[in-house]
Amino acid sequence: MLRYRMRDLVRNNPIAASAVQVLVTNMVGAGILPRANSKRASLNSKVDDLWARFSDRCDFHGQTDFHGLVALAVREMIEGGDALALRRMQPIPSGRVRNVPLQIELKEADHLDDTMIRTTAEDGGRIVQGIEYDRDGRRVAYWLHPDHPGDGVLLRAKQYKSVRVPADTVAHLFERQRVQDRGVPWGAPVMGAIRDVGDWQEAELARKRTEACLVGIVLTDDAGATLGPIRDGADGKVQELQPGMLATMRGAEDVKFLQPAAAGGVGEWNRVQMQYIASGFRVPYALLTGDLSQTSFSSSRVGLSDFRRMIEMMQWQMVIPQLCTPIWRWFCEAAYLAGLIDTPEVAVEWAPPGFP
Repeated sequence: MLRYRMRDLVRNNPIAASAVQVLVTNMVGAGILPRANSKRASLNSKVDDLWARFSDRCDFHGQTDFHGLVALAVREMIEGGDALALRRMQPIPSGRVRNVPLQIELKEADHLDDTMIRTTAEDGGRIVQGIEYDRDGRRVAYWLHPDHPGDGVLLRAKQYKSVRVPADTVAHLFERQRVQDRGVPWGAPVMGAIRDVGDWQEAELARKRTEACLVGIVLTDDAGATLGPIRDGADGKVQELQPGMLATMRGAEDVKFLQPAAAGGVGEWNRVQMQYIASGFRVPYALLTGDLSQTSFSSSRVGLSDFRRMIEMMQWQMVIPQLCTPIWRWFCEAAYLAGLIDTPEVAVEWAPPGFP
């Protein structure tokens, strides 16, 4: 339910869409770059060259490169709580092999069968929300739907029964706030606040529209006078208000022009709500809204300092170990199996994007 509500907000609410984009932009940027860091310079050069070719073609669906996959996985994790990257080994062609026979497929959190909850009689382990653990509590497999459960096209052709996928072929990206199985959308603390702001803005707009419709009242002795044009509706007579109309009421001939009431404190209230939402998303108010009118250069630097430390923590403690490092390990193993390098393990040095 949290995933569905968060996705609806990101698609239809500019506040949620901006918050997700700010987090992805700062956490991934142009890309998190790897560099081989073994003790042999010749091996490092060969691995870096293989990685450059692999990075361009690593997307199983052929839509982007490695950096695009990382950005998409981080977006899925922030928006839906989880992202799954699957290792897809490719056939090794006969003859000289130039490219690493490996591709990466991203799957949304919906593919993980969270209804799969039971114990496993084979080794005394358990399955919790589609994640299988052994008796010691280590992850050994994931139960995944081959097709997206929400896809309504060709219902009879789709496979809604989950299948077991070994854990060493899956990279599971999510934020651990407890010793938990799954992640939650980052906007969960402020979903209600975002909805409230949207409802308030809609109500304020309706009030302004209503004020603009009725600009004055004509007082007359005509017994048949009404507040506005009348038309036949499905449930009887319906009165309509139109922009700039003058309503005619019974009484002495006179005209009274209405004075729309000014709603005070709208800007201040809206700003406080935006600050509240920004704190829930863990992004600075200025980056969320683009409003720099309340900041100076010094205050913006102070606000960005802690945000950058949080981003660096997420890069080094979550994105790199949970997603980037497993893909690098799969890449080295595939290159070794294809005979392109002489070792399945090559040390790596990661370089996240720096801050200007």
